[in-house]
Amino acid sequence: MPSTVELIQALIETHEQLSLDDCPDEYKNVLIEQEKLITNEIMNKSDSIHWFLTQIDIEENKLNSTIEIHQRELEKLKKKRLTIDRSKDKMKELIMTVVDKIGVNQENGNKILKTDNKKYTIYETDGPLELIDENKIPDRYFKTERKLNRSLLRNDVKKTIKKEEEYAKVSKIKRLKIS
Repeated sequence: MPSTVELIQALIETHEQLSLDDCPDEYKNVLIEQEKLITNEIMNKSDSIHWFLTQIDIEENKLNSTIEIHQRELEKLKKKRLTIDRSKDKMKELIMTVVDKIGVNQENGNKILKTDNKKYTIYETDGPLELIDENKIPDRYFKTERKLNRSLLRNDVKKTIKKEEEYAKVSKIKRLKIS
């Protein structure tokens, strides 16, 4: 079976021969029949090509639908994980409240509650860096593209006695350690 390109070339050649003035009538009838055959072949090929393209479109739509379904499922899973994280945080807050109320004070300021199989400790650590006025932060805390180096600023602010500057502060926060 000839390729589509070969069929189109044959059709062009047939049209060229038909357009010649010195072509005998008998030969023109043969060329007309040949033109019909070539045209039918091209149409059959185009139908096959169309079928193939249609199948590709169907597969593409199936994949797009599958991707969309998985994206929706992923969003549901992310929401579920967020709910679990919130529940976990809420439980830690409740444990901290219990330890704070009935725990034993230690010399270092921590509070401890011991159970049969766990020890709950409330202790203070430095919390996240809070920026008070970013415009007043010295340039040395910024990276070359004028990006704030938060960890360097936080560590330097922690070293000050008040743990506060006019442009940033590090407050104490309570954390729960389960060991």
